[in-house]
Amino acid sequence: MTDDEISEYIQEGYRSFRRNFGEYINPHYRGSDRYNLFERGWIQAQKQTPDYVIREWANTKIASGRFDKAEKERKKQLDISKYKKRKGS
Repeated sequence: MTDDEISEYIQEGYRSFRRNFGEYINPHYRGSDRYNLFERGWIQAQKQTPDYVIREWANTKIASGRFDKAEKERKKQLDISKYKKRKGS
């Protein structure tokens, strides 16, 4: 593997950290050189990102998860309401 290829996979991991808001998504086979280089870049990005930014990303994910759960519950209740209306309940 050339130095350019090594640098490419490290940069890919670095960009992935930013693009995915800190979520670890490594597309390479576990244990491969590409996997390890990607992870190296990802960790470098994590270390260079201020803590308050990572906390903000985490809070956004939590809030988003709560919204998704509330939206699913609302749809469920709407479906139940439609079912009862059809059945004449």
